[in-house]
Amino acid sequence: MKFGKGSTKMVNYTHQSLNRLRGEKPIPLLLLSLLLFTLFPASSEGVRCDFLPEEPPPKWITSGWTMPGHYVGVGVSERKDSVEAQLEASKQSALNEISMKISVSVSSTIRDTLKSSSRGGSDDVEQEVEAVTESSVKQTLRDVDFPNKWLNRDNCQLWTLAVISEKTVKAIQEEMKEKLAKKYTSKMIMFFPLGENAALPEMKGRFKGNLESIFRELGLEVKAPEAEFLPCAKGEKAGVCEKLPNTIFAGYDVTFKEEKKSSDGKSRARFFAFDLNLYLKNQNISSFRSETCKGVGSALKSDEEIDLLSADSCVKKIRKKLVKDMQGSEK
Repeated sequence: MKFGKGSTKMVNYTHQSLNRLRGEKPIPLLLLSLLLFTLFPASSEGVRCDFLPEEPPPKWITSGWTMPGHYVGVGVSERKDSVEAQLEASKQSALNEISMKISVSVSSTIRDTLKSSSRGGSDDVEQEVEAVTESSVKQTLRDVDFPNKWLNRDNCQLWTLAVISEKTVKAIQEEMKEKLAKKYTSKMIMFFPLGENAALPEMKGRFKGNLESIFRELGLEVKAPEAEFLPCAKGEKAGVCEKLPNTIFAGYDVTFKEEKKSSDGKSRARFFAFDLNLYLKNQNISSFRSETCKGVGSALKSDEEIDLLSADSCVKKIRKKLVKDMQGSEK
């Protein structure tokens, strides 16, 4: 244990005085140590305000200070238990400030990009803006520099300067815009019924309508089918598919399989098989082949009523995988 100037004489004097008060009986060492610690507390490790050279306050700690061609963040930290902890706290403070400034710029760019494409409602756009902005800022912060620090020895505040060039931020913005343009959810989609069977019009219509609802939720714009692009929905490598590079072509078919009745004859189930394939520039995005679904209802219900229940069951069955597949990007 270390004491200040003159502490040795004071310790001896205190020890002698206390012994006299107690009839010259020696004071236990532990008690004496506790008493002396109270009278002369030792300095804590790592909190001295001299771990950086003494310098006048730099201009960059002034509110509103700017650096042309750069984003700037200034962080400050109060005294900590150790120099390392204070250095890290000041650095994180600077990162937080610069990340907020970058977020404003990036989110604005991403929002404009998404709204100019064929996206869904405003809620869908804002959710993706938030997700893409967070990813962009994390990537950008890897290139942040910390060119200067300043220690205020009067109050032990540590200031840290963080900077990154506007060119670096813009380059990452452009990279994110390119990635967004390649996402499946930034495209349009065109549906084509496949197969020669013209039966089950209500069933197929309901099935197609349910699929369209899912894609609209994901932000895609549904386009009316054009006959010349039918080969694209079949996965054929036709040159015509290149005419609409931002359109996904979907081909679907639904086929009746069988009907079963309950043992008491009060209910019945109708079984179907459906196929669905999605293509973009001859690239298969998602595929479902001979998937089985069924509609169950009272024996008194018509075939059409039960078939509509089956159409709902079909789409519900594939929804999770379909949405997951649509989160990807073109190669």
